[in-house]
Amino acid sequence: MLNHHPDYDKTTLAPMTEQEFQKVYPLIAGWIKKTLAEHASASRPVASLGFIRLPDYYDTGLLASSMVVFVPKVPMPPLSAIGLDRFRNFEQMNAGGITYLNEVTLTGWS
Repeated sequence: MLNHHPDYDKTTLAPMTEQEFQKVYPLIAGWIKKTLAEHASASRPVASLGFIRLPDYYDTGLLASSMVVFVPKVPMPPLSAIGLDRFRNFEQMNAGGITYLNEVTLTGWS
């Protein structure tokens, strides 16, 4: 058994169909854009964090264009509200961080 949670069932891992993806992708993309806009004033370039070895592994342009924001709670898209009930556990997870497009959203320190 892959998952030992008592609420596990086979629909948890069901693949998304192309039709389902086409239906929900615009909604998720819109939510992500709205969320990034809400964080825009508090976000800053990853390069500003002072991790001196990051440029050894990542291009300076990427580090300058990749943003980071610190929040009290990581925002999760309302997947179950748009019909993706099998992702309910994901959206209720108490995540320490997540990446949407070019922004890393973190909790716990600033």
